[in-house]
Amino acid sequence: MEIKIQPLFSAPVNEIVQQLGREIINARALLEAYSLSKEIQLEQVDEKMKTGLSAPWLHIPEIEIEMPVALNYFGAQAQKNSPGFRSLQAGLLNPTFNNYFGFNAAASSTIKITFRSVESPL
Repeated sequence: MEIKIQPLFSAPVNEIVQQLGREIINARALLEAYSLSKEIQLEQVDEKMKTGLSAPWLHIPEIEIEMPVALNYFGAQAQKNSPGFRSLQAGLLNPTFNNYFGFNAAASSTIKITFRSVESPL
């Protein structure tokens, strides 16, 4: 299966952060599924051998992401029959973006995000 990656010139900041969060959740689910399968295998062996072993539970305690971006804030004022809107777009900096738009990376901003794993209060 071939995966085609499209260059992303810009997207709303909230969509970028949401997608990053979804992918981190997916990665965590895969780690937990792997840990659970190993725990089940060890329990089956332990029933016969009485070793008391348990599988290590893999997790992602923290992920820090820094993204150099070009920010663009735009919108439209509300009119008589049309609501206004505001949007903050982030252009993820890379050579394609810089060349296509003639952007000087020295004028970029940085978005810093930290995702942390926390214990459930239940």
